Amino acid sequence: MIRYLGDHRFVAEHCENATMKEGDTFRCLQFRLGQPLLMQDFRREASDPCARCYLVGRDDGLTQLQFLSEKVYQRPSGQGGVEQA
Repeated sequence: MIRYLGDHRFVAEHCENATMKEGDTFRCLQFRLGQPLLMQDFRREASDPCARCYLVGRDDGLTQLQFLSEKVYQRPSGQGGVEQA
């Protein structure tokens, strides 16, 4: 399970059968079923100076995607668009 931090950044909160561990952070621009997942700026710990890139699901792509909660709110007037948190 991952949590969105903002600015396309995510943190792992619960991991099973994965190389990723709780507390790992990464950037990702999109999650698409059936497509590989590119995790950029992957860091094992927040203080990790070595950012890495990982490609997940190279053969079959992302096979599951579930939103546990979604909050949609309007941006302040004049900024336009709808933002999801």
